[in-house]
Amino acid sequence: MLKKSFIYVFSVFFIGGALSQDVHFSQIIQTPQFINPALTGHFDGWERLNLSHRQQWNSVGSPFITSGAGLDLNFFKQEYGAKKAHMGVGLSFFNDMAGEPVMSTNQGMFSLSAIVPLSEKHIVSVGFQGGMAQRSGNINSHTWGNQFDGTNFDTGIPSGEENAMASFIYPDFGAGVTYTFENMKSTLIRKELTRLTIGGAYHHFNSPVVTFYSGNTSSLFHKISAHLNFLWDIPKSQWAIETSGAYFMQGPFTETYGGLLFKNRVKQGTKYTGIFKEGYFCIGSNVRLNNSAGESIIPVIALEMGHFRLGVSYDVVISRLQAPSNMQGGFEVSFQWMNKKDALFKRRRGSFNTKGGSGA
Repeated sequence: MLKKSFIYVFSVFFIGGALSQDVHFSQIIQTPQFINPALTGHFDGWERLNLSHRQQWNSVGSPFITSGAGLDLNFFKQEYGAKKAHMGVGLSFFNDMAGEPVMSTNQGMFSLSAIVPLSEKHIVSVGFQGGMAQRSGNINSHTWGNQFDGTNFDTGIPSGEENAMASFIYPDFGAGVTYTFENMKSTLIRKELTRLTIGGAYHHFNSPVVTFYSGNTSSLFHKISAHLNFLWDIPKSQWAIETSGAYFMQGPFTETYGGLLFKNRVKQGTKYTGIFKEGYFCIGSNVRLNNSAGESIIPVIALEMGHFRLGVSYDVVISRLQAPSNMQGGFEVSFQWMNKKDALFKRRRGSFNTKGGSGA
């Protein structure tokens, strides 16, 4: 009984916060459309597919499970020579299942961006995002104190509680902007890239109402996000360094990410033809600082081979919820496919010299 009560209180605490907050992923650079719609189509390739799956809080009962998918592509991109203004189009979706009682969120978004080179090394992009979300809840699976018969919980005993939680749908909109600096240095063997991307976005600017009960006008908090990503190919070496960071503010909640990834080149690509793509083994760590859920250290390993990238991470809780969670945070896996060679459509959009990386 004590354990069930704890699970219920724990779930209410986090689900109550979840009603006012967005989903969370630890490998944030693998979820570009969730971070900023201006990153849509802003990458060195033609088409890109991102998949993420996260499971957390297994030690306190029902786990919290979040899955996301994003597909984006670009149009009117220059085939060769000087960079040309073009546009990005994307679709993203996520499903979030939260604790006990079971609450879920499903959201689908359409993203559109304009990517404008100011010069050979400087690029600005702006993006807009809109779509629909659906939330539902079910407390029928939960047991209540008056169903305890002295030994066990008997679900056949009427609880007197109504399942007031049903489901509702609401529209959602956001917008963002990014700036990217790229410098490509050509060496005898390969091309070495230095790239910095910074940006910000404003999510839920229509303040969608999120409530399970009639007469309640609770709204989803606006969210402001700021992010950066820096990639540096260390000259004359087999190594590259990628650092990333992000800050999210949503109502009274804040979250800060920082990450460092060391990338060892295990496969050499062809410099001019692009027939063979470089491959990297990556290892590093992220850190999350959260004003409601404490702090986490997040070891990350990833393998990048040609058009594919597979990443695995695990959140290790180091404060606040360390005791109730038994230091068990969240396991997360990400997968990316990026077409770096030719456009898939019949009307060929052209090929170009790729530079690697996600641009996020």
